[in-house]
Amino acid sequence: MKYTKKTGIKFAPHDMRRTFAGLMFEKVDIYQLKEALRHTDVSTTEKYLQTRPDGAAQAVRDAGLDF
Repeated sequence: MKYTKKTGIKFAPHDMRRTFAGLMFEKVDIYQLKEALRHTDVSTTEKYLQTRPDGAAQAVRDAGLDF
């Protein structure tokens, strides 16, 4: 990754996959996301979403339960 060396920004190709998963999960359910990521088990997909600390808070807001 020559650009990470030039910029000093730590970045791995798999970071894009995690970003894709997080953004897609805002629009589709976890089973659709599992298929999009070509995972055989939904638990693998869940691991991608554990890195998003704002996920629970966003779910509460989406459900209209933000007090």
